[in-house]
Amino acid sequence: MYGKTAVPEAVMQNAYGGTLSQRAANATRRRPSRGGGGEYWADTFKPHETVPANVRLIPVPCVAHRVDDAGNIYEENIPWKEFREHYHGTFRRSAICSGGPLFFDRNRRTACYGCDIFWSSPSGKGKRRPISMSDKYAFAALVMDPFHKVPQVDDRGQFQLNPQTQQPFTKWERCLGQGCPHCRSALENVQGRIQPWIMSKGHFTNLNAYSDRLGCLTCGGRATPDNRPVITTALWQCGNPACRQLIFDMGSTTATLEQIQGVVNKPYTCPVCQTTAYPEEVIQCANCTPAGQVPQRATIFDVDLQVIAPKTGDNEQTMLMILASSDPRPRNPAFEPLMQYMPNLEKKFAPSSLEEQAGKWQVNVQPQPQVQPQPQAQPQPQQFAQTYGAQPQPAPAVYGGQPAYPQQPVYGQQPAPGQPAPVQPQQWTPPGTVGQ
Repeated sequence: MYGKTAVPEAVMQNAYGGTLSQRAANATRRRPSRGGGGEYWADTFKPHETVPANVRLIPVPCVAHRVDDAGNIYEENIPWKEFREHYHGTFRRSAICSGGPLFFDRNRRTACYGCDIFWSSPSGKGKRRPISMSDKYAFAALVMDPFHKVPQVDDRGQFQLNPQTQQPFTKWERCLGQGCPHCRSALENVQGRIQPWIMSKGHFTNLNAYSDRLGCLTCGGRATPDNRPVITTALWQCGNPACRQLIFDMGSTTATLEQIQGVVNKPYTCPVCQTTAYPEEVIQCANCTPAGQVPQRATIFDVDLQVIAPKTGDNEQTMLMILASSDPRPRNPAFEPLMQYMPNLEKKFAPSSLEEQAGKWQVNVQPQPQVQPQPQAQPQPQQFAQTYGAQPQPAPAVYGGQPAYPQQPVYGQQPAPGQPAPVQPQQWTPPGTVGQ
């Protein structure tokens, strides 16, 4: 179980179904915040402010753990990786949250020093927490542009040398085309690379909004002669194949698009069959439906994209702009040899260990006091929060000279004098990995 609440086995089996668009919309139903960079950002794709990049997203099987309105945790199979980042503004260091899907609940989340600092810091008008919390979404991106092999330099512009060979370390940088200094230097180059592409919630939302206008995968069409989308929604119905109760008839409903999306982009409990699942979309294609063919809505993985990310103001915030996209089509076979270099997103963006977090944010871990048992004391049974891969709770963290939670412990209650310390949840491990 996670924390104090058992996870229903039926809920943990990705029972809600849903399309990529629905799961992507459901993924953004979280609290927004600000983030930063870290070692896991090494060798990742970042759109340029002005020079367009030609990319193709590649689906990578991953599992997301979500919390429904009743507080239960369930799994969804998705083709991207979701994680949460903590960024410390003072130390300018970031790490991946280890608090698990219940990070927002002090008593049920798993151990995370980033969450300790975030939730124990004062907030409100005129106050700013020293550490942030933000949702991130990592994709595997085939960047179909030239790359140059360039020497790595430090903050002073000096070459970073390999101590064994005394030669500079190198990295691959995307060619910027006109005026590229690496082209003038005739540096080694290759055509295309696969890199992780990490998006903020704002970038992910823009990408998901664009995905509904990509056309039909069956016929490859995108728009009608009068420039209307070739794919339209006819109705929404219950996701249970044995029920198919009508939810919205798009030709007659009085509900607004916002109201409809609020219902269909999360698991829906049918009042007729009581099944909880994503509503099923029934679509029509201006080309396929009259010809008796079955239309299929194209996704963000079925087209080539041309993107930039200009700044939105004086700060570092950027906005993802999709300048163009191809018609739905297979990947360019010339880049198929690169598929062997697909990144392991689950591994690359796994939660940071407590030791790593403590080192980055100078968290002082105090040793727990040793309490000598009293002969006359009788042990009493206690109930403790457990989690997958449960470990003894680490010693309480001290941040800035003060305990993270001065009024009460982070998890549960302190043991009574003479009683052993309770076993507490530590690093969160997704279901299915216990004992592996």
